[in-house]
Amino acid sequence: MTHLARTTDPPTSHENAAEASKRHPDERVCWYVVEAMRDGAARHDEAIADKVNDALAVLGATPLSESRIRHGRKLAADRGRLVDTGSRAKTRSGGTSRVWVFAG
Repeated sequence: MTHLARTTDPPTSHENAAEASKRHPDERVCWYVVEAMRDGAARHDEAIADKVNDALAVLGATPLSESRIRHGRKLAADRGRLVDTGSRAKTRSGGTSRVWVFAG
C-alpha cells in the first residue's frame, strides 16, 4: 500500500491523504470526458477519445489511450453526467458503439 503522508506530517496532511486515497483512479479522465462532451454533441467512444485527445494536444499534454478514455466515460455515465442516447454509430473498424450525450 502506498502511504500518501509521512508519519512526521501534521494531522491535516493525514486527513487529506486519507481522502485522496479514496478517489477513483479515473477521476481526472472522467473530468476530461465531461468537459469534452459539454458542447452537447452526441458521440460514440472513438469520437469522445478524439475530442479529448484534441483538447490535450492543444495543451501540449500526452494523449490518452481510447481504453483509458472509455474508463473515464464509464465513470461519467455511472455518475449521470453522460447518458446513452439509445443510438449506435459505426466505428472506424466497422463495428458499432453506443452514442453518448452530456446530461448536465
